[in-house]
Amino acid sequence: WRGFGKVHRMNSKSTDGETVYTFFVEVGREGYESFQLVQNADLSRIIHPDRPVTIPGSTSRVLVSSIDQVRQDLVWALGIEKASSTGDIYKVEVVVRGDVVMSVSWSVLEDAPPKDREIFGSL
Repeated sequence: WRGFGKVHRMNSKSTDGETVYTFFVEVGREGYESFQLVQNADLSRIIHPDRPVTIPGSTSRVLVSSIDQVRQDLVWALGIEKASSTGDIYKVEVVVRGDVVMSVSWSVLEDAPPKDREIFGSL
């Protein structure tokens, strides 16, 4: 994810048949950030919503496309639903059961993220 130029590993925690993947995103000068997911660094497995999603946790169908078939406007976009400022940091959570993405949500952090977590931002 991230500008279709770089893939980053997410942190994960598994419990009760579900895995929660997390990552942190810093808002750049545009005032928002958008992303798609790549399963196991395999560019034939780009995970994205069926429409642009700007509200955290909102319902959408999740699709899987290859890099040559995916539309760059089918993204999850944070910072649009409320006015975000450059430097705001969001925590993104992706809940997966088996190979199925159950939900994607995000929230702005009030405190600093854990020191052992990488923060991603604009390209």
